[in-house]
Amino acid sequence: MRRIEGSPVGGINESMQKGKYIKGVSILKAPNIALVREADKKGFIQKLPIGQQEVIGRRYPEDGKSGDSLSVIGDDLNLTREGVRQREVRAFKDIQRLKEGKPQTGMGRPLHDIDVSEATRLYTVEGKTGSEIANIMHCSHSTIYDRLRAADVPIRSRGRPRKKEININLLAQQYFAQGMSSREIAEPLGVSHKTVLNRLKDAGHQRRRTGRPRKK
Repeated sequence: MRRIEGSPVGGINESMQKGKYIKGVSILKAPNIALVREADKKGFIQKLPIGQQEVIGRRYPEDGKSGDSLSVIGDDLNLTREGVRQREVRAFKDIQRLKEGKPQTGMGRPLHDIDVSEATRLYTVEGKTGSEIANIMHCSHSTIYDRLRAADVPIRSRGRPRKKEININLLAQQYFAQGMSSREIAEPLGVSHKTVLNRLKDAGHQRRRTGRPRKK
């Protein structure tokens, strides 16, 4: 039988309670609810990473209504139930640290030394790598990845480097209309001549025939 999650329902007495659950219904602990209300009044919630804010907001809504279950939130955020629970746990740890006047921490390092929102924008919107962002913010790439993970930003898998952006139309014009060689095109772009030929091939263009020049 699957456990039903959510806030406690009415008409439940202490004799029905067992551990953290009441006959299959998940209990949101009163101390946690009180901590969230206090944190909201003091502006601590707004200082949490966006992912943690969303989980706390949906688990402990301000209107006092029943919060969403871990599974429901996980389905909406494309996370496992355990992943949502971990965000909730991290949120309470950060709230407690803020309450004690301590800085939030990510992977054991303070979060106030770089602009995490800007690092997130550069990584998710502009598609920059951790190393590129680190050069901009004058820190190590491991610091950038630590901050992104602490902010619940999905980390891209590390594999082959991203392809350099090249104007395919200009490439085709230089190669076919102007008769430039792949090496002549490649040099100002800072890429290899094979890259030029491969990009043309990917765009559906056929490579020019090579061979001895025709006799006049």
